[in-house]
Amino acid sequence: MTFDEQPIAHDLDARVREFVICVVARHVSNQFEWVMHAPLAVKAGVSSQGIEALRQGARPRGLAPDEEDAFDFAQELLARHGVSDPTYQSALARWGEQGVVELTLLLGYFTMVSWLMNVARTPAQAGAAGPGIDAFPL
Repeated sequence: MTFDEQPIAHDLDARVREFVICVVARHVSNQFEWVMHAPLAVKAGVSSQGIEALRQGARPRGLAPDEEDAFDFAQELLARHGVSDPTYQSALARWGEQGVVELTLLLGYFTMVSWLMNVARTPAQAGAAGPGIDAFPL
């Protein structure tokens, strides 16, 4: 089997991946990714109350333990460009090294894509379901 033929392993549950994409979209106020992924996160099992709290800029309450760990990791990485030892150890214990790499890359990729769309003023898809997000005041 060549490198190109190897399947992509996902150590993160689809629910956690979609939630993390929403965390990024909220952090950078990206309409396109928000309206695309918020319904997918709910469909994958994230509570609609958690997504609504995130949309409003609040810390979601009542998250599943893996969602809590993903949120803490994402918030630290997005705010500080790194994570503390306790947060890293928690993520490592939950997802293993490959999962931590996947989580970090997911955050980086969607941050970069969202920045590009923000600069290009990419609107949300026409007819998208659910409310968009407002930019945080400066």
